[in-house]
Amino acid sequence: DAARARDGWAALRAARLSKYTPPVQPVTTFRDHILVVDQTAGDASIRVAGAGPETFQKMLAVARAEHPGSQIVVKTHPDVMAGRKNGHFRKEDLRPDEVLLATDINPWDLIENARAIYTVSSQIGYEAALAERPVRCFGSAFYAGWGLTQDEVACERRDRTLSPDELFAGCHLRYPVYYDPFHDRLGTFEETLSTLALQLAAETPAPDCKGEVFVGVRRWKRRNLTLFRPSLPDAPVFAKDEASAQQAGAAPGRQTWFWASKSPLSATGPIREAGGRAGFVEDGFLRSVGLGAALTQPASLVFDHKGIYFDPSAPSDLEELITQAAEGAVDLPRAAALRQQIVAARVSKYNVGAGGAISPKRKPAILVPGQVEDDASILRGTDSVRTNLDLLRAVRARNPDAWIIYKPHPDVEAGLRKGVIAPSAVAELADSEACDHSPTDLIDQVDAVWTMTSLLGFEALLRGVPVTCLGAPFYAGWGLTTDLGAVPDRRQARPSLDALIWASLIAYPSYRDPVTGLPCSPELIVERLATGVRFPKSGTLSRLQTIFARQSWLWRR
Repeated sequence: DAARARDGWAALRAARLSKYTPPVQPVTTFRDHILVVDQTAGDASIRVAGAGPETFQKMLAVARAEHPGSQIVVKTHPDVMAGRKNGHFRKEDLRPDEVLLATDINPWDLIENARAIYTVSSQIGYEAALAERPVRCFGSAFYAGWGLTQDEVACERRDRTLSPDELFAGCHLRYPVYYDPFHDRLGTFEETLSTLALQLAAETPAPDCKGEVFVGVRRWKRRNLTLFRPSLPDAPVFAKDEASAQQAGAAPGRQTWFWASKSPLSATGPIREAGGRAGFVEDGFLRSVGLGAALTQPASLVFDHKGIYFDPSAPSDLEELITQAAEGAVDLPRAAALRQQIVAARVSKYNVGAGGAISPKRKPAILVPGQVEDDASILRGTDSVRTNLDLLRAVRARNPDAWIIYKPHPDVEAGLRKGVIAPSAVAELADSEACDHSPTDLIDQVDAVWTMTSLLGFEALLRGVPVTCLGAPFYAGWGLTTDLGAVPDRRQARPSLDALIWASLIAYPSYRDPVTGLPCSPELIVERLATGVRFPKSGTLSRLQTIFARQSWLWRR
């Protein structure tokens, strides 16, 4: 267990996880302080450790005597802060220069910055001992007596000295039983650590953020969207338009999020100019089993503080992540494993369409994915070629002898969005039309993919198929595609495919498990997509309202 314990302990500390980990930003106010840890009055861990209420008063007195003139910080137990239980210290018990810390902060900030830690039997003492900080134990805690703490109470049967790794292996790897909520079975320490780390990241708000404002979010999306956001003092506000958003977003501590496909990049300007925080939210790249236009809730969203991935006119968080991945140390083995998992599971964004072969009659065989023509990725990410018909014409003009397979967008096939090409035009320009076909099956049968900005181009890259872009999707301009459209000059980095995957599928999106509702990893979402887990949909009224809004293009023509 030595290597596993060493890795596990390092991962636990790096994740900033403790027994009770509050979802708050680190506090760095205290430095070189003396940490005195309070516990709940009457707790069994105090009694069985051979201690009592008087022990806490003695502990504080010893800390004062051993560190005269030092800053003493008394950490209150979370249950006391919540009003559920009583502690052993009140503010009037302390001297004017001592601090009773009754606010949520990460215990690691107190441990790592402390000169010494005084405890009766708190788990904070255990974590401090593992971190090889000076720990004085006034009770016979489970971690005392092993040579890692200075002990006031002896336990004679603990007659050997343990290393931090050995103590961790016994306490975290061998003794507990772990539960995996995603698969409803017993789990491992590592799985539990990953689950809690994701939950902590999802629940940690931006510094000083008190509430959030959302703009342009349809009613059917709202409940699911809030599952992706941390708990905040103020309830989320759903603004009806930019004017009301600016008013709500101007309140101190508010973060405003615009639904990206419904709002121009300029929408954030007034809020940012007034000193507020604003960004964009949109569906992620591993989305669901079922169409967004059919009101299937997404399993992933992206929250971008700078711009949005499908609009190349301005930088985005994704561009920055791709550049970082190309230049720095990221988890490329994990990205490679995720890519292999996606390919093996035959997963795509919407996971709709039947299988089946097209059987191209000659080479090269080129797949041309149609898109929703009034989609924001077309309106903002293309210049000269902006319709499915023009795309087919451009591909045929440059590839007169190729076998061209045209795949209509599933939203268009379903009659929910704009982008239909007349059958006669398809027959003139394409050799095959792949209606209701699985995109992954089609990618496997072709030699290349030509697209404006479709995510299918990204999915083809994952499968090693060459991609030519006539627009500027997020994956173009990095040296991985042939680019015939205008891509931003700022995309100078040259990431590997796995670096692009790390940025796009691991670092950029947020994921929620459609089964448990918990924050989760992209690997779990791929598993859910591959096994056909049913993804939730909105209610009937919201569905009717949104479908009518989606189809309004029919009577505007």
